[in-house]
Amino acid sequence: MILLTNDDSIVRVSTFLLVAKSEEQLANDRAWLEQERYWLVHRRGFTAVTKLPGKSGSMDDLATGVGTGKIRANPPQYDRSEDLAQLRFLNESSVLHTLRQRYAANLIHTYAGLTMLIMNPAVPLAIYSEKVAHLFRRCKSADMPAHIYSVAQSAYHSMLSLRRDHSIVFLGRAGSGKTINYKYIIKYLTIVAGANNKVLTLEKLNSIWTVLEAFGNAKTVLNNSATCFAHLFSLDFDQSGQIASASIQTMLFDRWRVARRPEGEGTFHILSRLVLGAEGNLRRDLMLGDLNPTDSNPYVHFNVSNEDKVQQAGLFKMVYGSLMQLGVSELENKIIFSVLAAILHLGAAGAAKVSTPTSNRSSYHSSSPGSDYGNRSPAVDDWTGQDALDGFVIGLYSEVFNIVAALINRHLSVGTHTVNTILVFDCPGFQNPASCGQQNGATFQDFCFNYLQERLQLLFHNTALVATRDRYTQEQIEVICDDTDEVSPEGIVNILDNIPSNNSSLSLAMRSSQLDLRQSDSTPGLLWLLDEHRSLPSQQSFVDSVFNVYREREHQTLINKAAGNHHLLIQHCQGTNPVLYNTENWTKLAREHPSTKAAVALLLESTHNDMATVFTMSRSANISSTLGGSLAGIDGTQSLRRASSIRRTFTSSSAAAIKRKSDGLIETLRRSKVKFVHCLLAQHNVAAVDGTKEYFDSTINVPLLRSQIRGAEVLPAVRLYKQGFPECMQLTEFIRRFGLLASSSNSTEASTPTPTDTKTSIEEILFGIDLDASSYRVGLSQDRAGPAVEWSGAGRMRSVRPRHVAFIHENPPPALPNLPQNPPSYV
Repeated sequence: MILLTNDDSIVRVSTFLLVAKSEEQLANDRAWLEQERYWLVHRRGFTAVTKLPGKSGSMDDLATGVGTGKIRANPPQYDRSEDLAQLRFLNESSVLHTLRQRYAANLIHTYAGLTMLIMNPAVPLAIYSEKVAHLFRRCKSADMPAHIYSVAQSAYHSMLSLRRDHSIVFLGRAGSGKTINYKYIIKYLTIVAGANNKVLTLEKLNSIWTVLEAFGNAKTVLNNSATCFAHLFSLDFDQSGQIASASIQTMLFDRWRVARRPEGEGTFHILSRLVLGAEGNLRRDLMLGDLNPTDSNPYVHFNVSNEDKVQQAGLFKMVYGSLMQLGVSELENKIIFSVLAAILHLGAAGAAKVSTPTSNRSSYHSSSPGSDYGNRSPAVDDWTGQDALDGFVIGLYSEVFNIVAALINRHLSVGTHTVNTILVFDCPGFQNPASCGQQNGATFQDFCFNYLQERLQLLFHNTALVATRDRYTQEQIEVICDDTDEVSPEGIVNILDNIPSNNSSLSLAMRSSQLDLRQSDSTPGLLWLLDEHRSLPSQQSFVDSVFNVYREREHQTLINKAAGNHHLLIQHCQGTNPVLYNTENWTKLAREHPSTKAAVALLLESTHNDMATVFTMSRSANISSTLGGSLAGIDGTQSLRRASSIRRTFTSSSAAAIKRKSDGLIETLRRSKVKFVHCLLAQHNVAAVDGTKEYFDSTINVPLLRSQIRGAEVLPAVRLYKQGFPECMQLTEFIRRFGLLASSSNSTEASTPTPTDTKTSIEEILFGIDLDASSYRVGLSQDRAGPAVEWSGAGRMRSVRPRHVAFIHENPPPALPNLPQNPPSYV
């Protein structure tokens, strides 16, 4: 089998040696297929069944499947297929069976067409070392096994070849291993690409992860160390392919967790580590000795055992040393920890209630800036003294997190010329506390994270399915693919964030009658309803306001009212992940308490000059305190000035800001060439249990895995990849690379060949190498780049993954260098 591939500017022909099967093997395969083996689907999973010979009846009466009545099982040699597109019979049960077999053999990575599936292994595996990383160096996609490093190498190689920005996005549920694989991607690129002037090294990476984990992670019911913010790591490369600059940007920081968190969950790790781990002068200066660990403190909870004290002391030293490694001075360290100590002391003191002379109500009094609440609107009369104190603490911790991000970027960002960028994005996965037995309902921050995951899933849907089909239609290429099981995430996204279009003014639209809203072209989404509900006095609960709008039957498949006055049920992931939300305090959380801004002003106007200077630096770095420094430092990075701009939003409405920031993020990713990685849970509580692989017994919760596969639209994407032509090349670029294969007698002599001449040359080349005509298509693009060619044979150009290659990009990449004067001989 002869396949044309391209290695940078060198054209070569790769010959794959195929080993013929013996007569006995062929006979066994034929006998297996003749037995008509099927999968019988049931609630707990699926079971292999065989149709008995000589028996009447149809398997359609017994087996059910996705888009077909029969679910054919694959021969045993496909049990551990590296790519799901290789399966002879592509169906949901066969996909689950393959993933289960690979997981049992510690093969947690699996190709799914152009995407990657990764099962959380529950325990660390020794497959991510620096030595393993070097094995993938300079490899093309065709030569690499399924591994997270292959995703990084493929993006890096493609960036160098196309000179185009790339991005890698992680999708999945909470605890599925997104963050650890996000770190592996950046680790690999640091090892393989190298960095100018050691701007980024493995030691610095470890320091970054240590600091971010301490300040931004917390224990939840789903994860012992859950990431509580979304982060976008930008790696800027110079002309030679080395890392010239880097930055990390954060958004949707769960700032409320420092003051308000669900029962049984913890606050950010750094607070307990500071109390139990700080020693010497630092402990004395921060007066931490005055805090009694046995006293109740709403902002921190710690275990006072001797073993925990030793462990926390060691972890705090790691955090302090990591900050020093990142260029943070001792003075800056002390300023950061002094603000954290102030939070702890405020928690120990509590909020005092005093009676006003004009009212019997109690209110909170403070001499800090912005603490005059005398002219409050009716919508904020439900604020209490504890709310004011909580808002002040939230503002303090948000600024601390912002300044930590700014100090990291100060150390990584270098004002040098760069050519292209690889963006790696990770955010908390789908949150569903009910999956771990918590029936109190998900929080507002869980809603924010789930909304962002839905937006990313919609981006995957549009990229892998919609855009691909539109391209085939434009090129007049017919692809027959069953899409009966395909459901777009657009419906649930519209319910979450749709902007009403019946009036140019959002406020006026929100105040119009419910009848007008139902008759308008679009109804307001939950974020906009919450934004309006927070600012207007209303006797209705937020849930009642929602279902005054979404009362029609067409919405009941996506959103339902649950038992209780403040509960609603949203069907996430195409209905495979229903999440119960408790909206009781959402109205408070959707607006920013004045004391939060007062905390920011207090730090910026501090009489301590060094403290004012440090926190003013975060302002100059374009870091907003809204939503915990959403997109910290993003306006100052060179990479995103080229790709997109996500601007700061100064608003007291968290609900409205969430959509604007998500819009900017999606636009940034959309302008790059996106690669998706789906992380999967084998069982519930994998990330929340300190167990071993033996504890989980290498088993898979099949219903859980099935729901994740359906929600992620893996099967429709793989089916379209298998039947379509995913890889593309411009016609002119094809002639540039492979024009020598055309016969000299028929090759065009014109300096500017016509599209017809070019198409004829393409067909002659493909016919001359005896390539199967069913494996390629020649399209007629209307794009300015002209006609294009599609051929199949290998999406990754290798015999074990026979896939189709496609035609043209809407925005064509720059031409590669000319062929060498002495091309290699062809076999």
